[in-house]
Amino acid sequence: MIQRIQTLWLALALLLSVMAFFFPLANFVLPDQSIVYNLVVKSADINSDSFFQQSSPILLIALNVVFMLLCLVTIFTYKNRILQMKILAFAFLVLVAYTLVLFLYQTDAGLKQILNTWLKGREDLVASTFKSAKTIYGLGSYFPIAQIICLVFARNGIRKDEKLVRASDRLR
Repeated sequence: MIQRIQTLWLALALLLSVMAFFFPLANFVLPDQSIVYNLVVKSADINSDSFFQQSSPILLIALNVVFMLLCLVTIFTYKNRILQMKILAFAFLVLVAYTLVLFLYQTDAGLKQILNTWLKGREDLVASTFKSAKTIYGLGSYFPIAQIICLVFARNGIRKDEKLVRASDRLR
């Protein structure tokens, strides 16, 4: 049963979660430079005059890892489809929380943290730079949307399997 179509959808959602660590979440365009925002802090080039983020978004990383674990557990609970549906529903909630944190809170908080570190003690300059900054979402920020679609298709596959098993039980 591990070779069912829902396993492929769950594996794709898991792969997208892993890929989120390697692709940028956002690019903050300031008047004089651009700052790339990632899940994992990238090391800065010594000769670069650009500024990089100093810390990783711990909440996003934690939600992403929990989602990855839930996808893995869901893949290997193929014998108990009811439990698989419950774990999948919880994974969906974690993914929605990840998406909300990413788009509603984390990118703005990340830019503010970067600017506060960069412009120490200059709150007036931080506020004006924050207002003039333009946020361009990176490829990593679109992965949760694709993952939601994968989870919906996986849920439909699990439901079809459950209907098939119940129909075969009725025939006996």
